[in-house]
Amino acid sequence: GGFDEHANANIRDIQVLAGTLGLKPAAGLKHTDIQAFAYDYRDDRPATGRPDNSGRTVSAVDIGFTTFGGYAATAYPTGAGRTDVLAWTAFQRGHWYESDHSAWALSLEGGHQWTTARWSPWLRAGWNRTSGDDDGTDFEHGTFMPPLPTGRKYSQSTVYAAMNLDDLFIHAILKPRTSLTWRNSRSRTTSSSR
Repeated sequence: GGFDEHANANIRDIQVLAGTLGLKPAAGLKHTDIQAFAYDYRDDRPATGRPDNSGRTVSAVDIGFTTFGGYAATAYPTGAGRTDVLAWTAFQRGHWYESDHSAWALSLEGGHQWTTARWSPWLRAGWNRTSGDDDGTDFEHGTFMPPLPTGRKYSQSTVYAAMNLDDLFIHAILKPRTSLTWRNSRSRTTSSSR
């Protein structure tokens, strides 16, 4: 990933415990990676406001939740190139201040690259969906929170928040030279809680 522990040196009192289990299946799935993961996130920094739609004031952050999920990714060679598929999901359970926290996220992506064709054209499409909370007055918090957000090489995910999201995208990628890559992306992004 692209997480840099020195990127936010001013943030203190956050504890993160992470564990992953990766599998490399044999035989017919030899081009596939499968991983299960779990992250436990605890945050009790001093604060004066809450980063949500409740409008309540606080003296300290009181967030604790566990994210668990997994992914499967594959890139199979074909006669004309390579076909790639990714499925990723995560669920969160815990507490958000005095509220119960329950959230989820899902990503489905796929594409094909013609590696033997001129400029190696690559078409990709995908759907990213994360839960949101449309009622700040109840005591159920449903907004997905990425505990360690990171940039992704082929995604514009660094230009928008990964919470309360419903995003469909398509990419067209060309490589006219080894040192030059051209990419055109189209996306339709809306709020997942309506």
